[in-house]
Amino acid sequence: RAEALEAARAALEVQLQGEAEKTRAARAALEAQRVLWGLKGQFNENGDLEAIKASMLAELARLEAARRAPVASISEVGPRWRALPPEMVLILAGSFKRERSKVTLSRPFLMMTTPVTQWQWREVMGDNPSNFSDEPDSEQRPVENVSWFDVMAFCNALSKREGGMREAYQQVGDEWRRIEGADGYRLPTEAEWEYACRAGTKTAYWSGENEADWARVAWAWYGENSGNQTHPVGEKPANPYGLFDMHGNVWEWVEDWDGDYPSGDVTDPKGPSKGSDRVVRGGSWAGDADFARAAYRFSWYPSNRGGDLGFRLVRTPR
Repeated sequence: RAEALEAARAALEVQLQGEAEKTRAARAALEAQRVLWGLKGQFNENGDLEAIKASMLAELARLEAARRAPVASISEVGPRWRALPPEMVLILAGSFKRERSKVTLSRPFLMMTTPVTQWQWREVMGDNPSNFSDEPDSEQRPVENVSWFDVMAFCNALSKREGGMREAYQQVGDEWRRIEGADGYRLPTEAEWEYACRAGTKTAYWSGENEADWARVAWAWYGENSGNQTHPVGEKPANPYGLFDMHGNVWEWVEDWDGDYPSGDVTDPKGPSKGSDRVVRGGSWAGDADFARAAYRFSWYPSNRGGDLGFRLVRTPR
């Protein structure tokens, strides 16, 4: 029975692939199918294939109708660095090991393929705070010299610009709070960032276990090869999830306060409820390779800005 169901599932996936290719966001839709196969409780216990097909087709139609930031090919949106809405990929639900604990992400999410660029920032905010803004290719480089608070404002501004989505953050006095259930642009949680960076790998870098593996093929811009500056996004190879510059180029703000990891296995962790510093991940053009490890954590005051400090955005599909 299990073999028959698997064969039927495979045949159905081929059929659904043809359906999905008719949509404007075929690439995202195909990945959404695989998400649906993996979601617990999504399918009928008795293997009702017609119910499965109807559920999947309905979900594909819903995603296509609701999505305001579709995952589009580069030919559709132009170069990555000047894509608005930004180019994003669908990251499937799953888990990874962090120290001695298992971290599970129960829902898929959309993540930008690159850090936010100077062009994208200027288009949304009307200015460019970057230290490296006078270079001939500056628009293609990641925006930097932005604080965590600046990023909150950018997230809401981009959500408002696109329309049809609920802004992810609310400012209350000097604090910014995530609005639960909002589908607007936001920063990834620390767990989402690490899960996406690892892209199913278990090594220090997605490309290998040590610096020699990483540096031999120049997987990232870091202190040894950057020439003491940022570089245009997407020049280095993408990880298996299609994400560029997860190691190096600029540190990336995440949503979490800095603090000790919780003990034991966790699902959808969001970090401490309060703190003094916000976490940054990924290393930068100015640092050693060790700082760019998938597991490496650092933090800054949320008001801090620096020429090696940028970010990328995520969204939760509706």
